[in-house]
Amino acid sequence: MRTTSALRLAEIGENLLDVLEAAGHVDGLALGRLLVQRLRNPQSYITMVGETSSGKSTLVNALLGTPLLPAYARPTTGTVIQVICREGEVRYLAINRDATQRDLTSQQFARLSELPPQELLRLQLRAPDGTSKSSGLNVFDTPGYNSVLAAHEEVLRQFLPESDVVVVVAGYRSGFGQADQDLLEAVQYATAGNQSLPVLLVINRTPPGTGPTDRRIQEILKNAADSLRRDPELIVVTSSTAGDD
Repeated sequence: MRTTSALRLAEIGENLLDVLEAAGHVDGLALGRLLVQRLRNPQSYITMVGETSSGKSTLVNALLGTPLLPAYARPTTGTVIQVICREGEVRYLAINRDATQRDLTSQQFARLSELPPQELLRLQLRAPDGTSKSSGLNVFDTPGYNSVLAAHEEVLRQFLPESDVVVVVAGYRSGFGQADQDLLEAVQYATAGNQSLPVLLVINRTPPGTGPTDRRIQEILKNAADSLRRDPELIVVTSSTAGDD
């Protein structure tokens, strides 16, 4: 969401661009233009990580307030999906490794999310921003960690350091396993340079009435903190009838 102070800084930045252009400072001009763009259109980035079928896509749909991402009982996210909240109509896109992109139908989008071709870099969903608070929000829904371990390491290195918030999704019934430990250690490594980066631990599909003091929740939280080497913020989500990735 744009603020008065950000817009004022953007105006100052644009004045500075004139000075840099007159001085022929090419590198400074490019950096200044990027800064002004960020100030004019501020963005925030959330990265969702977790094991296969932990419920990440359903949580993203809940955040959007509408079921735009495929979410079934079977694993459905085989590639990174970037959700961008912005003005306009819903739009589904395939972003390829050669920097080309193409529009998709929702059915094509769902198929590629399960079985992505090698040339696909990521899928992109441009969703209408429901409120001013969601404008500029980018959510990266990543593949289940234990489904594509080697490829997921690259995803973590690429997206986590640039995130404003990292959301780690763990299943209540499955508890904390080796894949969870590997994932959180990878998160710790990727974010080691920014210890102030918020990490939220979402324990998903908990039985109704289960609270933070529940023994299993406390066990998952302790193991997560040990793997991250810091305390995540805990969020408990009650079970629903459908599963997803």
